[in-house]
Amino acid sequence: MSRNTRDFYDHYVKVGPKAVQCNYYNKIINTGITRFKKHLSTQRGSVIECPNAPTDLRKLVIQALKEMRQNKRSCRQLRDWEP
Repeated sequence: MSRNTRDFYDHYVKVGPKAVQCNYYNKIINTGITRFKKHLSTQRGSVIECPNAPTDLRKLVIQALKEMRQNKRSCRQLRDWEP
């Protein structure tokens, strides 16, 4: 079951067309909801991680990101499949 952006509305404030501000760390993420999810999940590299996000929220976000990657892979496999 994939998670929707609505699942994360309580954790940010929209401050621009693609910009959101974290309710836990006051960090503004200018590149959209996926980067914000990475910020909450404390994935290193692409965005500054949120040290104040609750552990249960981190687990939820990590699961949502995994599901998103799996969905992308299966769509790519279907697109590349030749009968």
